Amino acid sequence: MFCVLSIEDEMLNQRLVKKMLKSLDCQVIDAETASEGLLAADEYLPDVILMDVNLPDFSGYEATRQLKESSLAHIPIIILTADTTAHTQQACLDAGCDAYLNKPVSSSALIRAIQQVTAQAHLI
Repeated sequence: MFCVLSIEDEMLNQRLVKKMLKSLDCQVIDAETASEGLLAADEYLPDVILMDVNLPDFSGYEATRQLKESSLAHIPIIILTADTTAHTQQACLDAGCDAYLNKPVSSSALIRAIQQVTAQAHLI
């Protein structure tokens, strides 16, 4: 079964992501902190990770860097953030994310991004 790890500290956003992904018929694993997310990624080996930038323990940038420097580097990471500045977008790309979406995100944009990054990952 297709698995998505959502690293997001806001419960409302977690529920929204699950609702948006219903059409994919996938398993969605939630993590509320970057640390929980790193552990969940190692345990569940998701097909894609949705990463918030502002997390309670350390940033989504740092979590992305750690994942991309590990044995899990092949897992695509999509950053979801309300911060729409060019600086934030560049920081996300510098950290190694595979895609960047602004919140609020539509379900069609989220599903399209997931399909694109997973297709690219399987071509490598």
